[in-house]
Amino acid sequence: MTRAARTSEPPPSERTGRITTLTSGTTGAHRGASRGQPRTADPVVAVLSRIPLRAGGTTLIASPIFHSWGLAHLGLGAILSSTLVLQRWFDAEAALAAIERHRVSALAGVPVMLRQILELPPATLARYDTSSLEVVAVSGSALSGELATELVVAFGDILFNLYGSAEVAWATIATPEDLRAAPGTAGRPPFGTTVRLLDEAGQDVAAGSTGRIFVANEMLFEGYTGGGGKDVVEGMMATGDLGQVDAEGRLFVDILPRNPTGKVVKGQLEVAAASKPRSRTRAVRSR
Repeated sequence: MTRAARTSEPPPSERTGRITTLTSGTTGAHRGASRGQPRTADPVVAVLSRIPLRAGGTTLIASPIFHSWGLAHLGLGAILSSTLVLQRWFDAEAALAAIERHRVSALAGVPVMLRQILELPPATLARYDTSSLEVVAVSGSALSGELATELVVAFGDILFNLYGSAEVAWATIATPEDLRAAPGTAGRPPFGTTVRLLDEAGQDVAAGSTGRIFVANEMLFEGYTGGGGKDVVEGMMATGDLGQVDAEGRLFVDILPRNPTGKVVKGQLEVAAASKPRSRTRAVRSR
């Protein structure tokens, strides 16, 4: 091999790679969702416009990396030169111990994980120092108003709630101010994101009325690995859920799992279950 051959650069690829993550399974079996690489820095700006992750911080990624929320924080951590703390599986007390040991500044998880932390005995909760936390960011499933309020009491005004999906990436983000004013809200669209609520005819619904949630941003997925995709209207992709927007522009979401006999309003069932005095953790799954 000549010296020139050893030092020459390979030709650039004509296409970028693809990332495939698993859907959450809300609408049935888990599926692979494939998307291309971002063309600009807008996806990072979108998240940071609402969630103040700082450069050089330490993030505990409690969510699995093979789902979108965990993978997103892996990428954000690399961009922000963060220290990333990972666990093979989630354990509530082990998470608290990791926060104390590594002086974690941001915790990324799903609501049920935070519920498990709050359900630890008071003596266990008091044993660990979590004062280093600046951000507690949740996504991946609905955050109830009840849990949002409990988390604010436990950790202070550092709770952020991102609504999105494997298909649309992100749609809205609720800040601590949003969650104080309207616990359970999914928040507002971040930078570079459009969210519209449409009726069955594809027309915008009035404020306070229920409509299908459609999202436009730079990271909409390209399709399922097994074929098929989501409804698209004017470049906006359906999340598959229904929602309402209040007078302040905050989104509230009704998660809609599908089953062979029709649609199930998951959020309403979980709220009803939460009203039972001996109910601790609620989940609705459609088969």
